[in-house]
This record gives sequence, C-alpha cells and structure tokens, in this order.
Amino acid sequence: MKLKIRTKFIIIFLTILSPILLITVIAASYSIRNIQKSIYELKIIHEELNMVNNLQLSLQEVIMPGNDYIITGDRKYLNDFQMASAEMEKGLKEAEGLLNRIEAEPLGIKEEHEILKDIKAAWQNIKDISSEIFAIPDPVADKKAARLMEEMDYKWSYPAIKKLKRWKEIDTKENKKTEDNIKKVLRMTWTIIIVSGIIMFISGLSFIFISSRRFTSPIEAIYKQAEAIAVGDFNERLDIKTGDEIEGLGNAMNKMAAQLKDIYSYLEGRVEQFRAITETSNDAVICIEETGIIVLWNKKAEEMFGFSADEAMGKDLHGLIVPERYHEKSMKGLKPFFETGTGPLMGKTIEQRALRRDGTEFPIELSIIAMKIKGKWQGAGIVRDISDRKQAEEKLKERLDELERFKKATVQREFRIKELSERVEELEKRMGKG
Repeated sequence: MKLKIRTKFIIIFLTILSPILLITVIAASYSIRNIQKSIYELKIIHEELNMVNNLQLSLQEVIMPGNDYIITGDRKYLNDFQMASAEMEKGLKEAEGLLNRIEAEPLGIKEEHEILKDIKAAWQNIKDISSEIFAIPDPVADKKAARLMEEMDYKWSYPAIKKLKRWKEIDTKENKKTEDNIKKVLRMTWTIIIVSGIIMFISGLSFIFISSRRFTSPIEAIYKQAEAIAVGDFNERLDIKTGDEIEGLGNAMNKMAAQLKDIYSYLEGRVEQFRAITETSNDAVICIEETGIIVLWNKKAEEMFGFSADEAMGKDLHGLIVPERYHEKSMKGLKPFFETGTGPLMGKTIEQRALRRDGTEFPIELSIIAMKIKGKWQGAGIVRDISDRKQAEEKLKERLDELERFKKATVQREFRIKELSERVEELEKRMGKG
C-alpha cells in the first residue's frame, strides 16, 4: 500500500507526540480538577467567613440593647433587642444550613459544628438573660440587672465571641491552605507546560531527524540526478522504493532522463547534419543575433573574408565585414527586423559590397532569412562571392562593345563601298556617252 508523504508525516508525528500529548492531557485534567476544587473550597470558605462576621456583628448588636436598658431604663431598647434577636436567629439558621450543605465536602467542618452548637447554646442563654433584664421595670442601679448583665457578658457573650474568632481562625487557615494548594497546582501546571514544551522540542528534533533520514536521502539522490542531467549525463537512473510521491518523482525523473537522452541524440544528429551542410556549403553562412553579434561563421566564410571562426564569433558584423558607408543604413534596417522578423529584403537576393580581412572590397550576393530561437529573432545570411562572375560580366561587356564597334565599322565600310560603286557606275555612264 502506497502512503502519501503527508500521511507518513502525520503517522510519524502522531507516533512521537501521542504519548506526550496523552501525558499532558492527563496532567492538565488533573490540574484543572484540583484548581476547580480549590476554587470551590475558597468560595465555601469565603461564605463561612462572611457568615461568621455576620454572627459576630449580630451577637454584639443583641447584647447592646440590654446594657443600654440597664443604663437608661428606656423601653425602646426592647424593640432594638427584638430586631437584633431576629437577625441573630436568621444568622444561626444560615450558618446551620451552610454547614449542612457542605457537610459532604472534605473541608474539616467537625469543629465548626461544635462551635455552632456552643454559639446556639450561648445565644439561648443570652436571650433568656436579656428577657429577664427587660422584665425588670426599673433596671437603673438594680443589683439583679447588673448581676444578669455581668453573667450574660462574661459567661456567655465573651466565650461565644471567642468561639467565633476560633471559627474565623479555622477558615483563615483553610483559606491559606487552599490558596497554597492553588499556587502549588499552578506551579505544577507551569512545570508540566515547560517540561512538555522541552519534550515537544526534543520530539520535534527527533521528528526532523527521522524525517530527514527517511525523506532527504531519496531527495538528495533526485538532486544528484538533476545535476547530472543539467551537465548532459542522461544515463543516471534512480532506484527509490519509498512507496510515496518521492518514488513517483524518481520514476518520473528516470523517464524524463530517458526521453531527454533520445531527444538529445536526435538533436545531436540534426546539429551534425546542419554543421555538415553549412561546413560543406559553397556559400558563406553567417548568423547574427539582435545586437548584431556573430553567432555562426562557417568554413566558407573563413575562406571568403579571411577571418577564422574563433576570430569572428562574438564580434560585431558591421565592424568586421561591412563597409563603413553602409553601416547606418544596415543597422537602421536590422532594428525592425529583429522586432518582427520581417523586412524589405526578406526572401530576396541582393548584390552588395563586403570587406575582406585585408580591407579590400568585393562584390557579394546576399540572401537573408529569419529564425526565431528562444523567443528572439536571429538573422541568417547566405553570402556568395560574385567577383569571378562580375569579372566575366566585365569581359563579356568589353567583347560586346568590341563587336558593336566592329559592327559599326562594317556598316560604315559597306556604305562607303556602295557609295564608290555608285560613283563608278556614274563615271562609266559618262565615259560611254563621250
């Protein structure tokens, strides 16, 4: 079964990271549960602290009306006592309800239950003593009222307040313990995050190392084959058995190398044919590119102009073999030719003058064709030396001129002979008459 590279990467990645992720998830879940539990405990503790503060305040407020009544004898403090008593009763019920609600939680509320029990007992005695105090019609300077007030303060009120302080101490201690636990969990969480990050970093390096061994080796082989192809070695072949896209790429590279080898062999044959044709041609073959630089110079051109191929290649055509008086016109005509591949001389044979290496001019026949190579136009010129033909034409012209002069002389002689014949006949006629 062939697996894609992406699938292989995912499998390797998951194989390396799955245990780490599992451990991280378990640790994170544990931390989250602990933090949630600690937050819930803090909430309960804060509720307890608020409740204890309310009980302290209510206890202080329920004691004050009796004391004020003993000092002033004003019955209005009875209403204050009744209102404070209602608040105290309400606070005790809320406290009992809160403790019952959190009784199932492992928060150590056994001592709090005992404290609440003592507070309720103290409150009952405070309430009874306060009722006795308010039953005295004139409590001011009354010894019984003073004794009852002293009993209520020292026997029940102060111990109850002390018990509530102890409750606050318990809650404060539990609050600090819970906060410390949250800090501990957070430290552990950060430790897990840092350690997981380090492990993931190391795992990433391992993943890179494993991946490099599994994937870079065949890629390097493909790269070497590509370099070989670039320098013209098409015999290199790959043997990659990875079962994925890299193997497919290797097979494609092998196929491409074989095709390139065939194409290169074919092109080499065509090049050899072209070279043979140009080198054995009776005419000079010259090719130039857009800047007028010579890119082809065959053997006949060497013979005709006196420059070897090494001397001519890479040189400017105009500066080498074109007479200076034709430079401007020639370059002006080449500009549109290299832009469009067309021109007024395309498909025509013209007579022109050219320069040999020694600076002498001679007549040539020039035919120009256009070739588009790699998206750019190049010009190919077929050049024939017509010096012998021109000389033959000159000799022929001279002979024709001679024949014309002879013809004219012959005609003039015939006219002269005819004229003489006529004069002879005339003389003969005159002599016959005489």
